[in-house]
Amino acid sequence: MRVDIAPQESYATMPYHLLPVLTPLLGEQSGQHPLWVLVSFLPFGVLVLLIVLAVYGAKRSARRRTAGFQQVAGTLGLRYVESSAGHLMDQLAEFQLFAQGKSGRISNVIQGKIQDTEVSVFDYAYTTGAGKRAQTHRQTVICCQGGTASWPNFELRPAGPFYRFVEGPGDRPIEGVVPARLSETLVLRGTDEVAVRDLFGEDQWRVIETLSPISWECRGDRFLFYRQRQRVRPDRLEQFLVETSGLCKLCSRPGG
Repeated sequence: MRVDIAPQESYATMPYHLLPVLTPLLGEQSGQHPLWVLVSFLPFGVLVLLIVLAVYGAKRSARRRTAGFQQVAGTLGLRYVESSAGHLMDQLAEFQLFAQGKSGRISNVIQGKIQDTEVSVFDYAYTTGAGKRAQTHRQTVICCQGGTASWPNFELRPAGPFYRFVEGPGDRPIEGVVPARLSETLVLRGTDEVAVRDLFGEDQWRVIETLSPISWECRGDRFLFYRQRQRVRPDRLEQFLVETSGLCKLCSRPGG
């Protein structure tokens, strides 16, 4: 009759499937053998390695993205000015995007003039929630400055809970401005309904339709364009810049 003998206590923490292989090698005092120490720390070592690789990968990706922005800046005759991030945060604080979440931070800033329009391009990230529920939301933002003209405050963004924001004081839905073909996918809010109605015309809506899902905010003489929780690849920045700066110029002719 076969009698199974339980492993000795010194093997209690050894993975069961390794017992037949390691027992002849390690002997009775396996817990003190260098190979046994290595096996014991293997899961911890793998975890540390994965963390190191993740950090390295994130830093490498960030460096490549920065290099891509710098290349775009050189191609378009713009300036890469990382040091202006704090100044931009102060200038744009009244926009709804910058009122969301906490720990907002700007990076990869490009500034200059395109088609006679002053533009700033940058990555913006903010955090919502806390602890295990914390989430970081990243998007590429284009800010166009419309000269001396002052436009009515408004926000145009995709409909649906995924795009919902904390609303600003005085903002209210503006009905009947968004064309019927876009009314199910876009939400328009503002503080001056009459002025906002005069701003939009068919020319603007045609461009907006091609840029969907675009979010568009206006405060004074500045327009903000972005796709919520989406970063634009550096090799597509130029196209996005041309499209949004063109839309900004259209607004110099309210009512399209």
